[in-house]
Amino acid sequence: MNKPIRIGFFLKIVLPALLALLLFVLSLFLFVIPTFERNALIQKQTMLSELTSTTWSILQKYHSDELSGVISLEEAQNKAKTEIETLRYGVDKKDYFWITDMVPFMVMHPYVQELTGKDLHNYSDPDGVKIFIEAVKIAESIGEGFINYKWQMNDDSTQIVPKMSFVKAFKPWNWIIGTGIYLDDVQKEISTLTRKILLILLLITIAVSLIITYVAIQSFRIDKQRRLAELQLIESREKYRSLIESSTEGIVLLLNLKISYTNSFIQNWLDYSESELMEMDLKELFFLNDSPDFTSITNESRFEVKLRRKNGKPAEAILMVMPVSFADKEGLLLTLRDSSDYHSVQNELKEVKSLLKNMSLPQELSRLSLEIASKEVLNSRPVLDFKTPLVSCRAVSSIVQAVEIMQQNDCDFILPAIDGCYLGIVTYSDIISRESSSKKSITDIMTSPLITIGEDSSVEQAVSLMESKKISHLAITNFAGDTTGVVEKRTLFGFFSNSPNYILESISQSNTVKELAQTRKKIPLLVKPLSDGMSSAHTINRMVSRFNDAITQKIITSAVKELGEPPVPFAFISLGSEGREELVFNSDQDNALLYADDPAVPKEKTDIYFAALSTKICNNLHDSGLELCSGGYMASNPKWCSPLSIWKGYFEEWIVNAEPGNIMNISVFFDLRYIYGDKDLYLKLEDYIFQVLEGRSAFFYFLAQSVTSFKPPVNIFGNIVTESSRKSSEMLEIKRALTAVVMFARIYALHNNIRKKGTIERVSALHSAGILSKETADEVKYHFDYLMSLRLRHQTDQILRGELPDNSIPPKSLSEMENFILKKVFTQMNHYTEIVTATFMSSYKT
Repeated sequence: MNKPIRIGFFLKIVLPALLALLLFVLSLFLFVIPTFERNALIQKQTMLSELTSTTWSILQKYHSDELSGVISLEEAQNKAKTEIETLRYGVDKKDYFWITDMVPFMVMHPYVQELTGKDLHNYSDPDGVKIFIEAVKIAESIGEGFINYKWQMNDDSTQIVPKMSFVKAFKPWNWIIGTGIYLDDVQKEISTLTRKILLILLLITIAVSLIITYVAIQSFRIDKQRRLAELQLIESREKYRSLIESSTEGIVLLLNLKISYTNSFIQNWLDYSESELMEMDLKELFFLNDSPDFTSITNESRFEVKLRRKNGKPAEAILMVMPVSFADKEGLLLTLRDSSDYHSVQNELKEVKSLLKNMSLPQELSRLSLEIASKEVLNSRPVLDFKTPLVSCRAVSSIVQAVEIMQQNDCDFILPAIDGCYLGIVTYSDIISRESSSKKSITDIMTSPLITIGEDSSVEQAVSLMESKKISHLAITNFAGDTTGVVEKRTLFGFFSNSPNYILESISQSNTVKELAQTRKKIPLLVKPLSDGMSSAHTINRMVSRFNDAITQKIITSAVKELGEPPVPFAFISLGSEGREELVFNSDQDNALLYADDPAVPKEKTDIYFAALSTKICNNLHDSGLELCSGGYMASNPKWCSPLSIWKGYFEEWIVNAEPGNIMNISVFFDLRYIYGDKDLYLKLEDYIFQVLEGRSAFFYFLAQSVTSFKPPVNIFGNIVTESSRKSSEMLEIKRALTAVVMFARIYALHNNIRKKGTIERVSALHSAGILSKETADEVKYHFDYLMSLRLRHQTDQILRGELPDNSIPPKSLSEMENFILKKVFTQMNHYTEIVTATFMSSYKT
């Protein structure tokens, strides 16, 4: 290695390493060790102050007894001295308290008893510090404080070591009580720390030396390889020239727009010699002088051209032009290829394009996707915007009386009621289509029970419910469950896009699980334009969940038909993200089955039937594209396929005996939602859950701990903290981040009897009930929607690339603005801990 290389190596490698090492050493000895020593002393001062204050309270107690006449002054002082004299603390129980008066005279010292009763004016430590005079000064001036001096080691008078004491005046008796600790243990800790630092420093120095040695060896190898590469470059130039000569493409090198080199292929192709081409004007090379404008070419370019052969005939070619530098001169490298084969392939491509144009499915899917994106805003509007006022009559009213009320209110429906409780609904269509006598009661022809929808539900949900129930009217209920109006299908006409119905119709017409699986695969194609267009993630979640509900209901219907009628009523429920209607493309199954308790039906019969039913349902869901749950939270697990009484016991156990082992059960099962079967069974279980939850502060304290344990993946500098994965060392686990928002909404919903399941619905209901402020609700909803949007977009992109969807997002794949917003969201999510702590943990006593 020559001298310039050695100097450069030292300046670029060795010197920065040494400077970094020096800065590290300086920071340790100038900042770290002094800070450690200072903090250790502060900690011991705090301990001395608290211990002295505690002992001081003993004096206060006996003084109070003296004032109340229980004992005399002398008895009070003697008892106080005796009690304090026996007090010990510290590791070896040898640290003690002493008492002097304001003269000062020694009132009590447990180890140096010869000082008791003696004048301490002239008593000083080996350094001349008059300890007890200093104590009097502190007591008279500020009442309490610290003194540094030297004293014998506990009961060993042969050892004199540094000590720090805290003194505090007890003015009613003109006493001073004090205690101290020896500082040699602090020095020992500092010495131990220094030794460890020196050891670490030695190891770092050795490591740096090894690294520098390694780098030096590598630099020498690189220099050697560089010289070898120079020799190889000379050889490669000759080989390259030979390669060009043997190329099956024509090569022309232009310098200053003059032909300076041609290979043998183009010479033979056009029947020119090398000298003829070198002397030829560039335009003469092209048929009819129709050449590209080479003066304007600055990047690699492609042209279809006709060359002129020596006999004057044209030769079709594809010309590739690439700017190059050759011998410090700027030039152009022309690559010419016979294009006769290319035009043949091009004609075949035109035929393929024509064939693809006639294929209707891709076009139909594209049209449907675009239709979703354009109609989304209208679909997501709440049904409250289309509410028609209630029109009702008494349940005992006749059909004629009901019709008169309908005519008076100019409406085509009426709700029979008893004491404000609506029993059902009757429409003009019902009156016309159902044979009835005008003298009959209106309840004889009503549709019952009344089918309702929440006022914050979307138009899309309303239309879906109407179509599934084959009805034209829905009753609208508010947060409290009161019926406030009716929405009519004709009012919603034109606001609902048919694209989701395309999927639903496919599900409805499917006859096999395989067909359902094919339909499920189309869902990402419909979702992609929504996720790319920054549409509401909540809308996408609901749509995907709605499709999954339809598939599940189709599978259950087929299974029941195959196995026969169930021995007792049952309800199939979804859990977790399915229950919250927040399904994504890597979600697995989370479901359960509950059935009625009927002593008249043998247990063996119900066990066999529902075990077969739940197994068939879960297996068919898996075959349709919804993976089995790795944690076993499925109805096919015998534990989660049980009668209502068992389910009540499960929830009561989780609520009453809240413990860490139940956290996963709480996360999954408290987001339950009805899917199929006897809804009354589901409602009974839901009612029981909220009944048991009432007043369970211990449960909510435990649940709050799990919420506050979440730390957003952002460090103190506001940077995103990634996690390692098998694919990359820099991945953001977006599901884990979303969990905090879900848990925040869940704990408040459960605590306030909010029976909504989705995160957005829960937060909206909490705001409507006055539990969350508008600012907090809007913030939480934004956090959820933004994080879920990133998750959905990431997964749809993976699916369209043919990859398995996951939750690991590389932050580098996000734009600068997306990363900025993500950091802000994570920073704001720290606020959850403060809110939850204030609500559920600050006043709870464990």
